[in-house]
Amino acid sequence: MCFVSETGDDRLVSETVNGEPMTYRDWSCASFNLEDHIDEKVTIRMVAACCGKGAHWGYAYISNICVPCSESPEINTIPGDPIECPIEFPIKFCSEIDIDTSDYSVDSLYMEIRNDGVVHEILSPFSFDSLNSIVCFEIDETLFNSLDNQGYDVYTIAEITHLESSLSSTITSNSVVPNTPSDQNNDFLVTCCPTLDLSNMDVCDPDTLDLCGTINIDTCEFDLLNAQYTFTYDNGALVFEETINIDSNGNFCFSAGGVYLNRDMCLEVFVEVFYFDSLLNDTMSISGQFLNAAGDCINESCCPTDTISMNLSKNLCLTGTDFEGSHFEIEGSILLNQLPSGFSHCGNMPVFNNGVEINYDYFNSFGGVIQFGGMLYIPDPILLEVDSTTGRYIVRGSMVFCGPDTLECELDIIMELSRGQVEMCTGMQGLMCMNIGVNTYQYRPPNPPQHYNGKVNFPLSVNVPYGTTMNGEVECDIDQYWFEICGIPDSASLGGGNNCTIISTGSIQQQNNEISGTFYQFLQIPVSEWNSYSDIQVTLWNNCGDTCVLDLIPVVPVGEGGKGLQNGSTENAISVFPMPFSNELIIQFDSELVNTSFHIVSADGQSILEGELRSKTGNYKINTTFWTSGTYILYFLGKGDRGPLSKILIKQ
Repeated sequence: MCFVSETGDDRLVSETVNGEPMTYRDWSCASFNLEDHIDEKVTIRMVAACCGKGAHWGYAYISNICVPCSESPEINTIPGDPIECPIEFPIKFCSEIDIDTSDYSVDSLYMEIRNDGVVHEILSPFSFDSLNSIVCFEIDETLFNSLDNQGYDVYTIAEITHLESSLSSTITSNSVVPNTPSDQNNDFLVTCCPTLDLSNMDVCDPDTLDLCGTINIDTCEFDLLNAQYTFTYDNGALVFEETINIDSNGNFCFSAGGVYLNRDMCLEVFVEVFYFDSLLNDTMSISGQFLNAAGDCINESCCPTDTISMNLSKNLCLTGTDFEGSHFEIEGSILLNQLPSGFSHCGNMPVFNNGVEINYDYFNSFGGVIQFGGMLYIPDPILLEVDSTTGRYIVRGSMVFCGPDTLECELDIIMELSRGQVEMCTGMQGLMCMNIGVNTYQYRPPNPPQHYNGKVNFPLSVNVPYGTTMNGEVECDIDQYWFEICGIPDSASLGGGNNCTIISTGSIQQQNNEISGTFYQFLQIPVSEWNSYSDIQVTLWNNCGDTCVLDLIPVVPVGEGGKGLQNGSTENAISVFPMPFSNELIIQFDSELVNTSFHIVSADGQSILEGELRSKTGNYKINTTFWTSGTYILYFLGKGDRGPLSKILIKQ
């Protein structure tokens, strides 16, 4: 190694000492790569000379302590978690590289997997944290399974270069587990790694359980020994241990009967399977726990699935969404004979879904009945379930009842709230109107209505309740309604006032003892008139003095005059018979109307049937055996130059 200092060398320092100019090079460190001379005696010879003739200077000073030099680079293995069965892949090995990057460069990094010092695999880094100089390598499952069953050591290796001398060298980490002449190949072991499959269950109050399992012996060969069962209870005491043999396929099974299961305490069952590993020449074990999906205990006492009804004696009229956030007075009872055998009320109150609450004035249990009363709070009625069959709102929740042997069970509860029953609206001004809405059938803004021959087809129906209500302190039987349908001029939105133009009027009267009736009209409004309105308004009133102005129906303008639908006639191309009908309805149609869409709805607006006219004979038959008697409306949606059409149907 030769260091030359001459004029122009930027490593030289020039100073004046005692009036004399002096040039020198400051202390620096020199490195020698001696890895090829291990166990050899090495002599270091140092020579200093001055190349300038007659110069008085030319000294060199050598020391190993005068200035700090960078330490020798090294790689330190970072200890990791033990590699045990079952192995979680990938297996990760990490090392910290201790190197002064101002003196050395790292040219390459890799990891060697060795057995008895022989390299079997070389891995590239999976990740390198340059900030902390940490390099990591991963062994995936594929590589692991390709290795022979034996022990291995892993070493992290770095090829480095000394920047000043340009000398290259290699540094190697220590093994993960320190090696000795008699103990190596111990960083990880490729040996059998069996898995244990146990028969889990989903049972309540079992009399007998077959606790079975299988040990999968993987790719290794070993002698199976036995399976040891441990039965423990929630007081932590070990109660039973059972040991059984394992067959040649790794299967084992133990039948646990009443002596194990018929106890008040919670039972847990663990199993430990012992096997002999021929590679390690040692007896190993793998363990697991039997689980019951029905609960935390093998002998789980499960709760019944009964639903308990809350019966209401003083109900309320829940009709629509205008009562959002309101409170309603409510009274009722819970009959305890609904409870499963052995269960009783133990002081708990119901908890309802969707934020529904009852602020109880009283909640008392005596005999076989819980009686309650208070104010019902419904924060968001949109979330309430509606029973389409009964027309009632349904509130669901749960309530904790006490069973045998200190068992507590959370049972479902259900509460049905009246909807549209006029007698339930006593003292609740204006609630009657909340339940009443207009059905406009196929007209669904923002889609425009059907129009034909310059007129808009506008069917509508309104379902109204009959019954007894209170007019002040006087009972009144609601048995008749009057209706007014009018159009609000578009100019009203511009400050022209709300002068509603009457389009049609009508009425409906209770005939027998029906609880509701349906007012229906099929209007044909000239397009120009239709387009002059911003909204359609329906107002109704009954014989007891209640008046309701229903939600406005927005008007979607159509093309002036309905041009393009003026040619052709659907009326003469379609006929329906018999009328009235009983068990069968026949639609007769011209051939050009094949595949025309139709829709049948009931008088109260419920969809009954949708389809297309598909028949080569021009006769489309509909089975109406199970239709209820009453009035229906048949809509044809039109095809080509055939406009839409509606017909009134009556089933006797």
